[in-house]
Amino acid sequence: MHLLSAQALSTATRALLVATLFLCFGVAEVSLQAATGAGFASVHPATEPSRIPRCDELHLCESGQRRLLIPRNDEVIAELTRQGCKVVHLLREQAVIRCPAGVMPKGAREERLLHLTDAASGVSVAAAAALLFQTSGKGVRVAILDAGMQADHQEIAGRVVAEANFVSGAAAGISGHGTHVAGIIAGQGVRRIPDQKKVNRVMGISQQAELISATVCTPQGWCPEGDVISGMEWAVSQGARVINVSLGVGRSTETCDQDPLAKEVNWAADRGVVVVVAAGNSGGNGEGIASPACASKVIAVGAVDGSNARPDWSAFGKPLSLVAPGVRILSSIACDDCPPQWYAWWSGTSMAAPHVSAAAALLLSLDPTLTSAEVRSILARSAKDLGPRGRDAEYGYGLLDIERALRLTMNKDGDSHDFRTDCNDRAVSAWPGAPELCNGIDDSCDGRVDEGCPVSVSVGALRRGRRLGTVGQAETDPRPACTAQAWSCAPFGECKDAIQIYSCALANSGCRNAEAVRPPAVRACSP
Repeated sequence: MHLLSAQALSTATRALLVATLFLCFGVAEVSLQAATGAGFASVHPATEPSRIPRCDELHLCESGQRRLLIPRNDEVIAELTRQGCKVVHLLREQAVIRCPAGVMPKGAREERLLHLTDAASGVSVAAAAALLFQTSGKGVRVAILDAGMQADHQEIAGRVVAEANFVSGAAAGISGHGTHVAGIIAGQGVRRIPDQKKVNRVMGISQQAELISATVCTPQGWCPEGDVISGMEWAVSQGARVINVSLGVGRSTETCDQDPLAKEVNWAADRGVVVVVAAGNSGGNGEGIASPACASKVIAVGAVDGSNARPDWSAFGKPLSLVAPGVRILSSIACDDCPPQWYAWWSGTSMAAPHVSAAAALLLSLDPTLTSAEVRSILARSAKDLGPRGRDAEYGYGLLDIERALRLTMNKDGDSHDFRTDCNDRAVSAWPGAPELCNGIDDSCDGRVDEGCPVSVSVGALRRGRRLGTVGQAETDPRPACTAQAWSCAPFGECKDAIQIYSCALANSGCRNAEAVRPPAVRACSP
């Protein structure tokens, strides 16, 4: 390795680097710093792009064409191909097609173009607590929807388990943006980096997480809507438990669940995926959160500086969930024409979001049974409140606090018994030795439900699907009788009574005189 300094770069190379960073990431200023064996750049987000390019300018379509989103229908698609259209992506419910400018089928709309939103940080969010709780993201797949990444960069080498490019018609390239995001999540701290008057490292928050790279943006930072949706669906199919999305379009002051992108991220959340989205860098234009960050089932992340203050450019509004460090964040960076193994200090909500994605991976590694809704709740409840009391438009629920989130994960019901010893960590009345209540669950963790109550059954019997019998005077049991005829599930489901909240297949069923059928199966039932 040779010593690289700012003076060592030719004027042409510096100009190329500045132009590349500006086009890709909306960088307002670039400074290079000397370091042994590596090059460094410090960048700050600029305002939103002033003009949205045409798809042919980005080589996403040919001149005289446009890209459309249409409802997926084989007959309609076949007819459109006869009219000169070409299919780009077949999605769950839609299709992305390229058509001559004069073709606009019924129900079609023009595809939108989104844009990328642009270890000291780990201190402010208590990332070191992961060591105390012995969790590192192991076994958790985190998908990064971005402009690709340099998978062999020394900070993330060996962490990338799947890659795919969804930007049809455009060269994939190597993205410094995606590589920077990946380093925040899973950087290995390989190199000592001179940082002002100290030495720093790229210490990823969840170093053993498995990374999935979905390239959904061009090297210039433009992200076709259909490519984003296609990458999202692929990431879910690859087993991602967390999806990081550092891109967006538009601004909304309220939740935007009717937006097509919002529907897509909510769909992923409904399938157990924690979706973390950068709020956007449009704060200077007033209140509003970009889509899909404004969706109700995602974690929308804004940025704060080292003093926990919101920079003017960080987007704000009611949909905001959390804030995390997003100013001058050190991480890995890739550059085709630069010396290898570069690092950079970048700023933006794109840098804040991966802090939260990595935190979600830590929680899921600690307790893989957590649902996406539970992860969202834990991160919100554990956040350090900033600004006005409670949730607010400037900071959401507050600053990410990983240590508090991990403690809450260990003891979700707050009964001082963590989930490793508590037989039901989601019920405050249940812990080893707790008094038994007549509430339909095993409070004392002895394997029996409601002993001493009018009805007493074993949890094991419920799990094996045996017919349950009554003990004592059945007429004194206040719980409703279970009528299997009222609700049924096929082929394997559970017996339900007419009141849908009762499930006779579960230990806390609240039913009596029931026969459970394959109780582990939970299916949507119909009358």
